[in-house]
Amino acid sequence: RIAELTRRCASAGPGLRKIVGEVWDAVSDETARAPVSARG
Repeated sequence: RIAELTRRCASAGPGLRKIVGEVWDAVSDETARAPVSARG
């Protein structure tokens, strides 16, 4: 999913900021699902 957003990011241009926000949301989701020990 993050890789897909990254590819869109590379071809987006004007919409880059919006997609960067989507990528950060995806990263946050993945981090939230990871065990606490994996984050520390």
